[in-house]
Amino acid sequence: MGRGKVQLKRIENKINRQVTFSKRRAGLLKKAHEISVLCDAEVALMFFPIRGSSLSILLILGFSLLLTFLSI
Repeated sequence: MGRGKVQLKRIENKINRQVTFSKRRAGLLKKAHEISVLCDAEVALMFFPIRGSSLSILLILGFSLLLTFLSI
């Protein structure tokens, strides 16, 4: 039995929104690492807040991609 579809709309409860963000961010980081290893790909992820949070995350998997990013 599969999971039901998630209705995509903003989560109004701040605590629930933060928990969901943390879980989904962790899932995206895991997937990025997996595709990097399995496909020998260079992966970059950037998270920027929309509403006032100071959180921003940059994950770069691959040395040449890191050098490219730093040279911009």
